[in-house]
Amino acid sequence: MCVPTLILLAGTAQCGSTSDAPPGQALLFIDTDAPSASLTTALGQGFLAEASVDTLRIDVLAPDNSVVSSVDVAAPDEANWPVSFGMQGQTGASVSRLRLRAFRAQRSAIATDEETGAKVFEPIAGYTIDRVVEIPVPNEKGVFGFRVVLRSECRGQRPDFTERTTCVAATQWNASFRDAIESVPVDSPPPREPLWWPSDIRREPAEGESGPADCANVDCPNDSVCIPGGFFMLGNLRVVGFGAQKDAVPAHPVAMQPFCIDRTEFTIARYLAAGQPWPGPIPPVIDPYGKELCTWVDYRSGPPANVIYADNVPINCFTHEQAAEACRQAGGRLPSEAEWEYVATGLGRGSLFPWGDEPPTCDTAMLAQQETQFQFFPECNHQGILPLIEPHDGLQPGEEGYLEKDAVAVWHRRDGKAGAEVWHMAGSMSEWTLDSFVRYAETDNSRNCWQREGLFQHPSCALVGDTYTVRGGNYLDALEVAYAALRASESGSALSEFIGFRCVYPAGDTDPVEFLLPPSDDELDAGGPETPPRGDR
Repeated sequence: MCVPTLILLAGTAQCGSTSDAPPGQALLFIDTDAPSASLTTALGQGFLAEASVDTLRIDVLAPDNSVVSSVDVAAPDEANWPVSFGMQGQTGASVSRLRLRAFRAQRSAIATDEETGAKVFEPIAGYTIDRVVEIPVPNEKGVFGFRVVLRSECRGQRPDFTERTTCVAATQWNASFRDAIESVPVDSPPPREPLWWPSDIRREPAEGESGPADCANVDCPNDSVCIPGGFFMLGNLRVVGFGAQKDAVPAHPVAMQPFCIDRTEFTIARYLAAGQPWPGPIPPVIDPYGKELCTWVDYRSGPPANVIYADNVPINCFTHEQAAEACRQAGGRLPSEAEWEYVATGLGRGSLFPWGDEPPTCDTAMLAQQETQFQFFPECNHQGILPLIEPHDGLQPGEEGYLEKDAVAVWHRRDGKAGAEVWHMAGSMSEWTLDSFVRYAETDNSRNCWQREGLFQHPSCALVGDTYTVRGGNYLDALEVAYAALRASESGSALSEFIGFRCVYPAGDTDPVEFLLPPSDDELDAGGPETPPRGDR
């Protein structure tokens, strides 16, 4: 195998001339079906942000797979693709081995070059399309063109240098280094590879597909809203430092199909309208100041006559199974972690919060509202929300018949207006999800659904146990808990005044969720930054 000299061309427009080409040159065109970073801005398609790439790393590998030389090519615009460069062969050589990685610099780690001390980007596997190729480099005079495509369906899948396999497509996870390399003319650059999108908004469903390709003609039930399919990263490199049970790293690439989700948390009014029996008696949950914290307990026998209750408050104090049963009776189920976070992070935009990246305030998140024995003056102190209940017949706090509760009615903001958005994912109640709770970085592979490589398809972690993932901050939490990727766990039998729920429903004939089991040995996760073996540079 030769160690080629890379001849990086300034742009694909310069690739046509071969009159003065050196002997034995291979001209390589590298393309990707991931959108360029500029496309997300130019077309106003923010939902493509997490799927986009803006950098191509080219590593020249020695026979022992150490890195002989490396170069990063900035390719933020559509015009930069395909990236082209020449490789000059050596006498007696047959192939050149290259590692090609397309990634987004903003979603990479920052490393220090061992030789120069300079700060460099280090691709993180879950965010990176990674492929190894062996390119024939002829020693006879002439230029020979080859084309390689880095496909989004291979995102997060590392090459296996022991087995000499690499992902080249969704149906070829373990192809050889020499597979899917196309011979092309060198007189003109090949056309740009069409954009990949897991739920293409521009097409009708293909024959045999179950459900719609997107939200066209979807009639969502129960005041829920249709969420279009797409790509996002489950987890976030920026949400760390909260503890091993909460941190959102490593992140995993996920392709989502369309689904419907409740606009608001499940309310008392919805439960009453469904005519479902209330759960069995539970002891009242009273805070140190005498406030009843379970919103539904008095509805078992009807609202008290001398207190006006807002029945559009979210239900809390339900166990995981009681919440799951309420959703089943409504024709749906609890949302998976992936569904919940996909909505709360902007459907592929990678937002820190449901409204974007701006830090939370008392007007944007219903957090830090409750007085406790440790916090006499909560940060928000009911700012920006309307009262849950109002005193009846002029009753004042402390008088018999006046009951104060620390929850907030759905739709209520300072302006009192409702909209078409999915609401209260950064406060009000934390919410049960469908998933068993497992740390993303769990080292025991026998019980970790997430510890595997590659692109996840509308996943949910399903393990035997009684600990479930809870998402979203609640009205007691500090403002920083509004991070959409932040995780928490709770026993399924918990009756918590801080946990409510909402439901999801299929957008087509079948439920798109795919339940994950712990991985086999060859599916282990590649979620962190990786530095391959290095040789002399």
